[in-house]
Amino acid sequence: MKKLALLITLAAMFALIASVNALAQETRGDMAVGGAVTLAMPIGGWADNAGMGFGLDGIFEYGWNENITGVGTIGFMKWGSKDYGYYEWSYSTFKIVGGAKYYLKPGKIGWYGGAEV
Repeated sequence: MKKLALLITLAAMFALIASVNALAQETRGDMAVGGAVTLAMPIGGWADNAGMGFGLDGIFEYGWNENITGVGTIGFMKWGSKDYGYYEWSYSTFKIVGGAKYYLKPGKIGWYGGAEV
């Protein structure tokens, strides 16, 4: 069962990454706005403390020039609660992420390297 949960989690992560990377490379001044829905399944010790997670992300890209694109994400994620008799555990996160992509070969399709903080 844990292997199935891991497989589903990895598939969901791949779908999220693919949806973010589906935004085409931008040229100077071009902007793109998108979104993503995240479904997270806790595994291991985390599964003992949290239930299924659900999140929403807003994604923004701005083309600085032919090779460099600025990226940003704002999102919220909440994990389901678990009941431990006298108390109930719940967990949520809010993220603000910014970074850049550098396209090695300019054009609508090509390899790039990127970093986000």
